[in-house]
Amino acid sequence: MGSGTFVAPPKFVGNLQDVYGFSESVRLAGRVPGSRVVFAVIQESDKSISRKLRVPLGTSVYALRRVRLIDGIPCSIETVFINMERCAGIEQHDFSREPLFDVLRWEYGIKAVSGDEKISVTTLDADEAELLEMEEGHPAFYKSGVVFDENGDPFEYYRTVALSEYIRYATEMTAR
Repeated sequence: MGSGTFVAPPKFVGNLQDVYGFSESVRLAGRVPGSRVVFAVIQESDKSISRKLRVPLGTSVYALRRVRLIDGIPCSIETVFINMERCAGIEQHDFSREPLFDVLRWEYGIKAVSGDEKISVTTLDADEAELLEMEEGHPAFYKSGVVFDENGDPFEYYRTVALSEYIRYATEMTAR
């Protein structure tokens, strides 16, 4: 058993210039998105979250961590922070089944139009490795950023750890 030739499915390509949510991007690539909620809590913003969302220290934020799946395979861990003042009642949603950007757009009138994003390389800690079914210390992408609405107001701060076995990131270069 295990002999022969196996063809791996193509990696999902995340365009670094898109402001689509994960589910929409995966669907547009002809794949099946999925999520497992690790936690969903209301907490007070710390210095870092307050600075990113441009809110006072201690503002109530919705913190959501999910393992993101592509075709049923765990490929990333996404942690997002949303300002509760703009999204009262968001904690009532089941984000293992509902795309966050859809809820933000259709229930709260918040549409993603731009963002700032940074990407680097990291290794999985013990918790991340367990959630992604990998070994501790396994290499991964680390992506963090802020997403802005039509008025230029930040509504989401996120941090993502993604496995390069399943996801690659791309951008388009143009001359100015």
